[in-house]
Amino acid sequence: MKRVREVGILHARDEYMNTSESDQISMLWERYSEERLGLGLAVWSYSDAAKFAIKSKQCFQQGEIACVAIIEGSDGDDHGVLTFSVNSSWLS
Repeated sequence: MKRVREVGILHARDEYMNTSESDQISMLWERYSEERLGLGLAVWSYSDAAKFAIKSKQCFQQGEIACVAIIEGSDGDDHGVLTFSVNSSWLS
């Protein structure tokens, strides 16, 4: 997604289609596109954002860093959103 924003969708697609991961990238892009068209949401929902904002505030108060991971889904979902934290001393 970052590369799409940097160079545009056509250029990014051409770059990624010439890599060894082109099959995986195609599958992920297809899932993303279907979800965005079908649900109007692209992986990250308003609910996910609100939960992460709350998690971030709690983590900040405890000297931690809030993190988020988009993971493979379960029970028929294409993806899941996992939030967690790490101690800020981990960065030093």
